[in-house]
Amino acid sequence: MTTVSMLLKSWAMPLARALARDRLPPEEPAREELAEILRAAEHGASLTQQLLVFGRREGVEAEPIDLNAVVHDLVRLLRRTIGENIDLDVNVEPMLAHVLATPSELEQIVLNLAINARDAMPTGGRLRIETGTVSPKPEWAFEDPEAGPGPYARLRVADDGVGMPREVDARARSSRSSRPSRDREPA
Repeated sequence: MTTVSMLLKSWAMPLARALARDRLPPEEPAREELAEILRAAEHGASLTQQLLVFGRREGVEAEPIDLNAVVHDLVRLLRRTIGENIDLDVNVEPMLAHVLATPSELEQIVLNLAINARDAMPTGGRLRIETGTVSPKPEWAFEDPEAGPGPYARLRVADDGVGMPREVDARARSSRSSRPSRDREPA
């Protein structure tokens, strides 16, 4: 782990939490700003760790996480990222089952989708993020033979953007269907 990550986790974040809890009254506006700084620092430490793992080509351990909590934690950042001309609608299913994932990777996926949506709506629009439960359909077994019976948690990101041109969509779909299976090495 880097020195920065170690400092954030062992010294700076606990100190900032203590300051916020003990010295700032609950109605103090700086308390929320400090909480946001803490969230950003934790997110930065997570991204630093992810970059280090990527650089070493090591696997990151997936863990059970609350998908709704990840979505809620990203809302403020997403609102700033997509801009004022895009409405953000977030609808989460209460009591959603946990998902096995890496929190920082899941955050990066949602952020990338939001940025793509923003770019597809230059004059504004609506970005919708939803969580829910879905039961597998029989045809899914052909796509992922390792998938067991459900139910599964679902994350849906949709927008009012212009979409991809047909030729880009065709390339995206053909590259998805030509991926090597999990059982064999890529050519």
